[in-house]
Amino acid sequence: MPNTLDRSRKGSRLSVPTVHKAWALYLRDNTRGVPSVRKFYDDDESHSIDVFSSTDTDGVVSATIGLMDIDIKAASAPESIFTEILIDSSNGGDTVGNVLSTVAFYVIKDGWRPAPGAILERMVEMYAPDLAVKHLLFVPPFQWSNNEMTRVELEGKSVLPLLGVPITDSERDFAYEHGSDALERAMEQAGVDIYDWHRVGSV
Repeated sequence: MPNTLDRSRKGSRLSVPTVHKAWALYLRDNTRGVPSVRKFYDDDESHSIDVFSSTDTDGVVSATIGLMDIDIKAASAPESIFTEILIDSSNGGDTVGNVLSTVAFYVIKDGWRPAPGAILERMVEMYAPDLAVKHLLFVPPFQWSNNEMTRVELEGKSVLPLLGVPITDSERDFAYEHGSDALERAMEQAGVDIYDWHRVGSV
């Protein structure tokens, strides 16, 4: 398992694929705040992922850069599926980058395939064990007007980003029992601030 330290570091960059640059520019143009990109490494530095962040007084929007290189479709699916993972937090701080990169390494190294309604357990707890939100629920991005982030066309590649929403134990259990759609409806009806990583459970 990754350690609890910030696993990013600065270093020389190899040639960056054009489509990755296009995604970073798209994120810059569709988020508010000061943009930056940092490279995160796994424990033995055998794998890395770039993470874009746009930071302002409202918090941070972060996204992976490079997961689109992996086809995440099921074996029986007729068409390829490419994604990048986003996290939007008002108070997650430096934890966001570590959580996001760890999700990426599960995809890159372990073959985990994110999809709408999927839950990846203990992702937040790994880096912030005192928070009530411990897991990530993945949903299509909804914060952007006109569904700008639902499907992004980049250099001839269609990317279907997913948003990681932190959820509590009770919310995870509710999703397993009633389905992720029912959880999303219940959270919306309860007026849950999904960007608040210091909130308590809603269901």
